[in-house]
Amino acid sequence: MRNRTLRRFSHSVCLLALTVAAHGLAAPALRTQISQHGDFTMFGNTLGWDCSISPTNLVLTGTVNCTGVANTADSGIDVYWQSDSPAAGQATASGAITMANARSTAMLVLPSGARVT
Repeated sequence: MRNRTLRRFSHSVCLLALTVAAHGLAAPALRTQISQHGDFTMFGNTLGWDCSISPTNLVLTGTVNCTGVANTADSGIDVYWQSDSPAAGQATASGAITMANARSTAMLVLPSGARVT
């Protein structure tokens, strides 16, 4: 009886897998298309800093502390940023900030009269 139940379960799982896989093969559908004229603005932020880059000329807001950070010769993230640290509106990047505590803020500021489409 147990083997029969196990076989039914495995057949059900295989059928479910085939059903799910079939849905992934659908042709892509165009949802929208726009022709626009004008400028665009792109903005964003980062959660990490590569300590092999000199922070004095590239950081716009905040401070970077790479003291005591190991393995800075690669191009990967060495320290994480934390926004509103040590006070509101400020930012700090250091080895004391863990990935779980990293946070970032980005603000989009558009010129007067700009219209988002």
